[in-house]
Amino acid sequence: MTHDEDQSPGRILLIDDQPELIEGFRLLLEDEGFEATVHPSLITLPLVLRSLNPDVILLDLSMPALSGQALFATGVHRLLRTSAPIVLFSGRSPRELSEITEEIGADGFVSKAQDLDDAIRRIRLWVMKRRASGVRPSLFPPQPKSEGLTPNLPTPNQKAKV
Repeated sequence: MTHDEDQSPGRILLIDDQPELIEGFRLLLEDEGFEATVHPSLITLPLVLRSLNPDVILLDLSMPALSGQALFATGVHRLLRTSAPIVLFSGRSPRELSEITEEIGADGFVSKAQDLDDAIRRIRLWVMKRRASGVRPSLFPPQPKSEGLTPNLPTPNQKAKV
């Protein structure tokens, strides 16, 4: 973990197919010091995770093509190659979200209708718990920057290692 990661309140990825409806929540997270990014699709999510390396993922339950519940049925942490907490994010009632969270094994939930101070408090707790675990937010290793197109090939004067 870098010094900058220690100092920031956390990187939050909001996955919702209606980003215009959660723009206010994203702005609230940023006002609280979080780095918040909204992504509208589950299809390209693995690529987004690789570049953002979030501390917490807020996942809308009602996504087209593949719902949040269906994603958990596929083994979401393994499929997305992340160990970041995946928290359900929905307009459903807290009672209903609590039941779904337990049923599918999500790391928690935040209701879009929930008290905003409570939602921020809970997100801070997930970030703190994540960072206290000492595990990087994503299992994707950082990619080395190569100097050329074939950095691992021997030069003409070197023998290839077999």
